[in-house]
Amino acid sequence: MEELPSESRATQSAHLHDGEPLQVTDMDVGESSGTTGAGNHKTLAVLKSLISLHRVHIAVILEPRISGDAAFKMITRLGMSHSHQVETAGYSGGIWVLWTAPIHLHIIYNNCQFIHCQLSLPNGIRSYFTVVYGSPKATFRTVLWTHLHCLVDEITEPWMVIGDFNAITTGVDKSGGKPSTGCKRYRSWIDSHGTIDLDYIGSRYIWSNSLFHERLDRVFTNELWVHHFTAHRPPRRRKPIKALKLANGTWCTDQNILRNHATLFYAMLYSGDAGVDVRYGIRGQFSLLTHRQLTHLQVPITEDEVHRAFFDMDPFKAPGPAGFNARFYQHNWDTLKASICKMVSSVFDTDQIDAAMNKSVLVLLPKIPQPQAFHHLRPISLINVGTKIVTKASVDHIHLLNAILDEFCHSSSQAISKDKTIMYCSPNIDQEHALSLSSLMGIQLVGDLGKYLGVPLIHSRVSKSTYQELTSKIWKRVDL
Repeated sequence: MEELPSESRATQSAHLHDGEPLQVTDMDVGESSGTTGAGNHKTLAVLKSLISLHRVHIAVILEPRISGDAAFKMITRLGMSHSHQVETAGYSGGIWVLWTAPIHLHIIYNNCQFIHCQLSLPNGIRSYFTVVYGSPKATFRTVLWTHLHCLVDEITEPWMVIGDFNAITTGVDKSGGKPSTGCKRYRSWIDSHGTIDLDYIGSRYIWSNSLFHERLDRVFTNELWVHHFTAHRPPRRRKPIKALKLANGTWCTDQNILRNHATLFYAMLYSGDAGVDVRYGIRGQFSLLTHRQLTHLQVPITEDEVHRAFFDMDPFKAPGPAGFNARFYQHNWDTLKASICKMVSSVFDTDQIDAAMNKSVLVLLPKIPQPQAFHHLRPISLINVGTKIVTKASVDHIHLLNAILDEFCHSSSQAISKDKTIMYCSPNIDQEHALSLSSLMGIQLVGDLGKYLGVPLIHSRVSKSTYQELTSKIWKRVDL
């Protein structure tokens, strides 16, 4: 195979999960750790943590930015018993494949743009595994497409291709900058051989600069791989909503119309009911908050509170529309802390939150196996880390709520048993925040407060159906 110079921009890690057909993690660890890439001690710590956490047996690292003795030391410290690598050219290019027992991996051949190998699993399953790092130069990638076409013709067993292709298939894979129709040779390889894209979970655009974003990383398989591994353990894949019934009973397949109806449906579902009078004649019946308590609630959020809230967050939970998870902020805390603390303080000082930061991604999860209408779907929101931190940073203020409850008990001569008390949060409250509040207050969180005298304690606009169960019981007694 012809050796070509290579250069690129990102570092990735990928792994096969113990007992699972496939699990892939994509990380820009090199960019976030500085110019030393895989040689950075923080990168090493992150990779070792992932390998341990997910019981990784195969790992792939692209553009490690180190070679020679430094690469050997890095691979040794990762604890994988076997490895094969295509060396970098300076800081450019480079492919590492690392594996350990019980996986057996045989290198068939390698090129500066890919490593092709045969993979044998402990249960006797054999498949082919190709790791790609496409050159950023289109002329060099022409050779890559030729080799991939040839590989398809040679392989008659399950095959997976994973990596950074440094090219996009269509304009959908790019946001911002000069419009692009994608790479025709890339699309030709995908379309002419029935190659299957396993899609992704998380942010669509992995690589970016100051002008635009692109999706360069992909995982492809052939039909034999899908047929074989789904027969053993189905991969977890997204199921897009193709059609739903609208309020008038007609089926709709137009994605724009469905999007607008979904927004309207859930906005009405979770909006307050202005027609219900919730005023009670209890003003002045309980003691007011003391000046000290009010002052405590108004104390500015400190940097320590913001720091504690950030580092208490799960680093790899799904990000919101901004595309950054908590790990990004934790890793770059020294650089970002001043602007983050300023943003959080601004929200508490002005009671205003930036509209862009407050946006969320609405994900609809089916309540039943085959949903047909919007009420068959349960919405969850993926919100930006900035929005989460505003609520988490005020955790010390939550402790005051417990003090207020104690004051209520003292003033009313009644006791609250937290073991017998339940708490309900509005659907507008993020589930993670609700669980945090429940834990801090020591009160069980529930999704339904149940009924009192046959009437649901939580209901929407009062109608005949609200009292249906109660009236039915009464009529049964009357009939007797």
